[in-house]
Amino acid sequence: MWQVAGDKIVHGLNPEVVFGLSGYYALRRDRLQLFDLLKEDGAFGCHVYSLENAYTISRDLIDSILEINYLAEILGVEFVSNSVLVDIGAGYGRLAHRWLTAFESSRVMLFDAVPLSTFLSEFYMKHRGLASRSDVVELPSAETALETGDAKIAANIHSFTECTIDSVRWWLHRIAASSIEYLFIVSNGGLVATDQTSYERDIAEAGFRLVDRRPKYPVVPLDKYGLGFANYFLFGRK
Repeated sequence: MWQVAGDKIVHGLNPEVVFGLSGYYALRRDRLQLFDLLKEDGAFGCHVYSLENAYTISRDLIDSILEINYLAEILGVEFVSNSVLVDIGAGYGRLAHRWLTAFESSRVMLFDAVPLSTFLSEFYMKHRGLASRSDVVELPSAETALETGDAKIAANIHSFTECTIDSVRWWLHRIAASSIEYLFIVSNGGLVATDQTSYERDIAEAGFRLVDRRPKYPVVPLDKYGLGFANYFLFGRK
């Protein structure tokens, strides 16, 4: 996941402008007032920018604030704040860090098929002082952990698009057999695996229906210039 403006420069905008536009949008959408709670310290080489000389922002922070506010808007703050979150394709633990900081009564289970990412997630949770409320699960233990856990929300953010269709179906089977009630997918395109095979029907066969779909930036000009354009898909049990 790139941190700076990247391809947006071809439109004549520098990273500071792209971050400013995206940051102001996230600030307006921040009904939970997470900008005052989730601080960005720029650790581990994170690219940071200033917003109104009051907030230090990054793509990590903007994405997290938008995603958490979205789920709270659709599912309700009480449900979200007290739910166990399953983060599939957790990477280094970006969402888990922000989720646990925002909701002190919640827990997160982190999964990633890449061993290096599993190591980084565990290291990062300890660094952030959140190891006691996070379970970093190695892939061979994923099936048992999901079947015996009490998770209610599963998130997959820019991960299924990097997986084979067989891997996506494996995860959907595990989710179907768990207590998970909602599946949140963020994709920079549609519901397709790395070979462009659609897994929308597989989601339905796993027992989930579409609850809501919307672009990450539903307004002009952010639909063109926003940092890391994506689509949000939320599915619930039928």
